[in-house]
Amino acid sequence: MKQPIKEILFKGFKGCGDSLCLVKKSSGMVTNGGCRCVHNRSLQAQLWARASQIDSILEKQSKE
Repeated sequence: MKQPIKEILFKGFKGCGDSLCLVKKSSGMVTNGGCRCVHNRSLQAQLWARASQIDSILEKQSKE
């Protein structure tokens, strides 16, 4: 079984518990304020763009 790419990229990250966490989807009670895993806003925007690209690729692959 293939390991999901996000697990590989974010190995060692625990996530921040926010509903928009880039690292790990939270379950149960979450906060709403934006991912706090990365404090640099410029880097955070770049990670959002990459995460979106990864999600698109994975979605296309799952439909094939």
